[in-house]
Amino acid sequence: MTFPSGDFSIFDAAQNLSVSGLAFPDADELYDARVRMIEKFCRPALPESLVNKAKESLELTKGAHAACEQFRLTAKSVSEQPLDEETLFLLAASILEKREQAPGAAGNLAATEKMAQARRVFLRAVVLNLRDAGSEKSLKEVLEECLVGVDGLDRITLTMQANLLAAQQKQLRITAEILPAIAYLSLIVRGLFYAVVIGKVGGKLERDLVNQKVMEVATEASWKVLGVVPGVSDLIDIVRAIISLCNALRDKEGHIDAVLEQIKSAQEYVNAYLDVMTLWIQVARPVQDAFVTSMNAFDPD
Repeated sequence: MTFPSGDFSIFDAAQNLSVSGLAFPDADELYDARVRMIEKFCRPALPESLVNKAKESLELTKGAHAACEQFRLTAKSVSEQPLDEETLFLLAASILEKREQAPGAAGNLAATEKMAQARRVFLRAVVLNLRDAGSEKSLKEVLEECLVGVDGLDRITLTMQANLLAAQQKQLRITAEILPAIAYLSLIVRGLFYAVVIGKVGGKLERDLVNQKVMEVATEASWKVLGVVPGVSDLIDIVRAIISLCNALRDKEGHIDAVLEQIKSAQEYVNAYLDVMTLWIQVARPVQDAFVTSMNAFDPD
């Protein structure tokens, strides 16, 4: 699996995760089972401090489950959204138009309309050029053709609007190129949550196999997204720490009723689970923020 610009397929990445057992069509069932387990620590007979931490764990788990669903849906949206050059130019034009029409935007109506007309002239020429499979014209050459017979203020306006549109489209293209990497990382973070954080108890061999798959996928992804998503440079260390903590949790969950009978053991379990959730959020939050920032670039309103 590779990340060459423009060639990375979210669909292929999702398929890869499915083969690795990290797609989790049973995510809701895993979540419900985890909620039922944590609710055991919310019994009124237990110390209030323990119950409060258990309730905090429930809220964090609920939020993580919702975030994971959003990760899945957004990655699906990225895989289905055409972000070719023509689409990016049309989106760029729409963004510039929205800015001009925003309340408080500077300029009078006549000037705004003149700029919009000039931009549409260049946009139409660019789109026609992109649709011409045999054309090798650069944007500069397309603009020069648009400027033939245009003089004075109209020439200045057309040139300015062409440059603004090209700059906006370039900015969108840069964002579009990193979106697949963010989407793939979000699928891995989602897989980490369902495979390890709230994974099934299972036997040691089964658990080791799952942990190995998670580490392999995370290791492969880590160097590919390094620098793309701020805050995930230590992804491998966090994943390794989560796996270590969760191995201890799974051992306790095999006899959870016995854990509940000893307050100290129950407190240790809940504290460890909160530590795991804190670590998972440490990875998930920057991915979520990067997604929001990137998607907003295409729809600033």
